[in-house]
Amino acid sequence: MPSFAPTGFSIQTLPLAAIVVDEEGSLREWNDLAETLLSRTGRDEDFRTRGKSLAKETLSVAVGGPPRSAVVYFPSSDSAPIPLRAWISPVETGSSGRATFLILFAEISEAKTDDLGEPKFLRALMNNTPDNIYFKDADSRFLRINRSQASWLGLELPEEAVGKSDFDFFSEEHAWQAFGDEQEVIRTGQPIVGKEEKETWHDGRTTWVSTTKVPLENESGAIIGTLGISRNITEHKQLEEELGRTYELLETIFSSIHVKIAYLDTDFNFIRVNRAYADADGREPSFFIGRNHFDLYPHQENEAIFREVVSTRRSYFALNKPFDYPNDTERGTTYWDWSLEPVLDPQGEVKGLLLSLVDVTERTRAEKELQVSREDLRRLSARLESVIEEERRRIAHELHDELGQSLTALKMELFHIAQEQDYDSRLSFGLRSVLDMMGNCVETVRRISQDLRPAILDHLGLAAAVEWQAGEFQKRTGIICDLECHLDQVDLHGDISTALFRIVQEALTNVARHSGAARAVVSLQMSDTELSVEVRDNGRGVEPARLHNSCSLGILGMRERASRLGGSLAIVSRPEIDGTAVRVVIPMGG
Repeated sequence: MPSFAPTGFSIQTLPLAAIVVDEEGSLREWNDLAETLLSRTGRDEDFRTRGKSLAKETLSVAVGGPPRSAVVYFPSSDSAPIPLRAWISPVETGSSGRATFLILFAEISEAKTDDLGEPKFLRALMNNTPDNIYFKDADSRFLRINRSQASWLGLELPEEAVGKSDFDFFSEEHAWQAFGDEQEVIRTGQPIVGKEEKETWHDGRTTWVSTTKVPLENESGAIIGTLGISRNITEHKQLEEELGRTYELLETIFSSIHVKIAYLDTDFNFIRVNRAYADADGREPSFFIGRNHFDLYPHQENEAIFREVVSTRRSYFALNKPFDYPNDTERGTTYWDWSLEPVLDPQGEVKGLLLSLVDVTERTRAEKELQVSREDLRRLSARLESVIEEERRRIAHELHDELGQSLTALKMELFHIAQEQDYDSRLSFGLRSVLDMMGNCVETVRRISQDLRPAILDHLGLAAAVEWQAGEFQKRTGIICDLECHLDQVDLHGDISTALFRIVQEALTNVARHSGAARAVVSLQMSDTELSVEVRDNGRGVEPARLHNSCSLGILGMRERASRLGGSLAIVSRPEIDGTAVRVVIPMGG
């Protein structure tokens, strides 16, 4: 027979007062009905003491069996003791070697029977319990069933079941199983307690019941059949199966997900880890069980975080958190996105920690390499800009000082020759045409020189250069360009002046090309902490997508120049209000 296992079957499901005791009568377990029964006493005794006293008396006077039965009297708070019918069945001896007994109690009254000659308590139990109760003879045919069992079998009246067997209601497979269990109880006298059975019906339905079957004895103690009590646990089994499927799904996710997951107790000992967590350290998941996290990975800062989560019951999250494996220096610094979640019990106390890790080492290293590459490109770009500006300065100087002066001298010589050749009108006319051409060349050289690198920027500074640029812009485009200058006399570094001047140039070029504006304003402002340059217009504005378009090289160039100065560039486009504004702010004063 199956052994009694409190973790597998609860005697709470039994409709009678039930206790489990050892051979000395000491209580091992009891159900609520037994507790109610044992509480009906006037004695000021410990609950276990009362139970042991009743059990010892029952064990000493029981006869017949197995199972043995007895009538015992239990003192109550009333004057008369309570008469009880007791059935005693041995339960398989445990690892301790001590015998264990299951005792069922039913309150009886020797004098009080109903018109059918049976105790009133039995009729009340049969008629009112929601559990299925049935009596069978030695051939497993029904002798009597209660209303609940009749309903379970699809009968209108309990009497309809008399003389029938399970073969009349269930499939042969289940009927033979039930028949075999009952015949084993009759043969050995050993009860079957809390067996979960899957019932298959003739129409294909399946149900589940928790069944207890005990021997049925006559007055002489001979076993004449069985008494069965069954409880419908179909919903419980369906829920159990659903939970099983959910558990399998969660287990599959837990085992296959790339996120590294570990469950630890409040002393930071591993309870369980998934495959990804173990693989990250080149070990099997079983290696971690019972080991302390900080014995394997000593880290004072992380241990303090773990303790903080336990004490505050608040989660912790971190991104790109660096970690160096103490026993594997070749791996170098690794980086992790991780979270630490407290797991709370029903009372709200922390019972464990759930650690989730995502290895972002490759991504972080790639980002760092990309950042270094960007810095290298930025330095290269700055160097190229510097070389270009220096070359512009050199070419502008040579155009102005060398070619410009040579053309001016040549023009003056031709002018003198033309004056001396007035007598030859045709030669004089030709010389004057050449003079006009030479004048245009001189003017072109001067303009190219100024466009390459306005000398005024080097000699008079940013404010004067921007003022000159605004004037040139207005003459060339016809767009009114005003200057708002609020710069103190300050000597800006050449790189700063050059970069800001080029930004103004590019911004005004965009105004001329794209805005359709009638007016533009260039504003220079300076405070103790920053220098700002703003170019705004009253034109049609800029599409938002174009502001971040990588093909907008002019905007990219302005942003890059501002970034190299440690500043920022912002573009605000509000055509319905005041057009577009390009604003650059760079830090000053250190």
